[in-house]
Amino acid sequence: MTRFILFQINILFLFLHQSVGQPIQNHDSLIAVNDTIIDSAEKVDNLARLYNAYLYNDPEKALKFAKDEIQVAQRINYAEGIGIGLYHIGVYFNNINKADSAKHYYLLAKDQFKAINQMNRIIAVNHGLAIIEYSQGNYDKAIELLNSNISINLEKEYDSLITEKRLNLAIAYDLMGQIQLFKGNHNIALEETMKAMNLLESLDKPIRKADALNHLGSIELYLNNYHESIKYNKEALVIYREYNDKYYEAQVLNDIGNCYYYLQVYDSSRQYLEDAILLTREIGANDIEGTALNNLGKVYLKLGYYAKSIDYSDKALIIHEKTGSQNKIVESLCDLGQAYNEMGQYNTAIHYFDRAIELATRIGVKENIRIGYFNRSKSYEKLADFQRSLDDYKAYKKTEDSIFSEAKSRQIEEMRAIYETDRKEQEIAMQKNEIQLLEEQDKVKTLQLTSQTIGIVVLIVVLGLVYYAMHQKVRRKQLQKEVVDQELEFKRKELTTHALHLANKNEILEQLKMQIDDMKKGVNDSGAFRKISNAIKFNLQDDKNWENFSKYFEEVHKDFNVQIKKKYPEVTSNELRFMALLKMNLSSKEIANILNISSDGIKKARYRLRKKLNINSDESLNDLIITF
Repeated sequence: MTRFILFQINILFLFLHQSVGQPIQNHDSLIAVNDTIIDSAEKVDNLARLYNAYLYNDPEKALKFAKDEIQVAQRINYAEGIGIGLYHIGVYFNNINKADSAKHYYLLAKDQFKAINQMNRIIAVNHGLAIIEYSQGNYDKAIELLNSNISINLEKEYDSLITEKRLNLAIAYDLMGQIQLFKGNHNIALEETMKAMNLLESLDKPIRKADALNHLGSIELYLNNYHESIKYNKEALVIYREYNDKYYEAQVLNDIGNCYYYLQVYDSSRQYLEDAILLTREIGANDIEGTALNNLGKVYLKLGYYAKSIDYSDKALIIHEKTGSQNKIVESLCDLGQAYNEMGQYNTAIHYFDRAIELATRIGVKENIRIGYFNRSKSYEKLADFQRSLDDYKAYKKTEDSIFSEAKSRQIEEMRAIYETDRKEQEIAMQKNEIQLLEEQDKVKTLQLTSQTIGIVVLIVVLGLVYYAMHQKVRRKQLQKEVVDQELEFKRKELTTHALHLANKNEILEQLKMQIDDMKKGVNDSGAFRKISNAIKFNLQDDKNWENFSKYFEEVHKDFNVQIKKKYPEVTSNELRFMALLKMNLSSKEIANILNISSDGIKKARYRLRKKLNINSDESLNDLIITF
């Protein structure tokens, strides 16, 4: 039950709470009221409430109300009502996985809202468009749309045009967290989702809170914290049931069933998955039904009921082929192959693995390629076709190594992203201090102009103002010093962060190089490994990273290199690098990683430098350089 497939569901069904449903008991009263209202803005608003009430329990009826919104709004020339109706149709198509139609209606709605400067509505449309970009794998575009929403909500000029800014920010952070999770940036994902939760805790928005809880459950599931994931999802389940939100209830039931599967509590897993299947059939949520059926097939496979496992996986495959969900088709094929392997029908199993590997290769899903090769290798082994078995096992190991390398690359990328975020936050803090300094300077200028207009008669007042101006001058100097100190401290932190980032990057690259060297000993054709090894070696020797480090170092320790060369002209450029790292008081291991040399190399470098600087054996090389 691969987590990759689990998150494919999240792409299609999470974050689509762009309108909040109402408890079922309100439906009849809303319909009764609607029949008594003449064409007006009030009637359009009531139709919108009916749309929200039915969206997640009877989508087709919700669509009818959205179309009625547009017709009434057009008859009374109500521009905002037309835009809202178009937006609601976009949400409907988004929920049933028709991205092109959803995008079409979103953009029509956005044009309407731009014409009447409705910033609240533009934010909602941007969020819907971000969902579509996310579902199509355009993560950077989705993040760009969300950052646009965050910027709009933080602009003071829009204060009078935007209501519920905190809610808007929470929704943006929540979706940002799930995108970062799917990109493999788990720490950033958790941070963004917790931002959303902290905002939602102070808001009376139970559905939004349930969404964030479900998303936290997804993160904890990915981190193998299954009990925490179940806890968050059960909290969300209570809210979804209270608000008759059957789409999300079905999704959460499936997620909880998944967690129990990983915990090997199969009875509980089966119960939640069966409940999810019943609910999806009631509301016509085919995609979730297919996934829950497939997951239930996995449970029966673990329990040894192979015929039942095949039955459920077959039903899941039929649904996925109808909905066109390629990733899920691959998973069903792999599961069927495994079940037939267990039943000893190895040729049938190979048939399914052949299809799975071909489709997984075409769409580029390495995790399922890995699973397919591994299990087909077992099939060939049982048929005594040992050459094919060995070939498949080698392909499995090659794919697994590729997945490992990509995971390491994502770790480095996440470190870079966290570093960039911290740097930007520190820059913002410095800008705030600079703004405060400018405000203080404006105050002083105002006081100086005022003092020029006051005559000698009000000497006491003038003296008081002069005293105040002097006090402000002292305060200004103090602020200037604080800005300079903060900037220097920021640069020190930036320098240290950059150095440690270099050390960690080189250490990871060196480990990967060693693993590749070990692996290629057992492979006849080592050309691919050699290319990877050479690429890693090139990165280890890349001088561009050192140039960036040197720039930061010179900003913090001005003229250090000039003074060293002046006093010790025989010192080489490599020795200057070594002395710069000693100046930062880094450990020998960190220096070795940055310079890409061994521990013995560090000892030799120290010995040569002591000799060149003429340092006695009882003197400390580090102390001399740190105090230089």
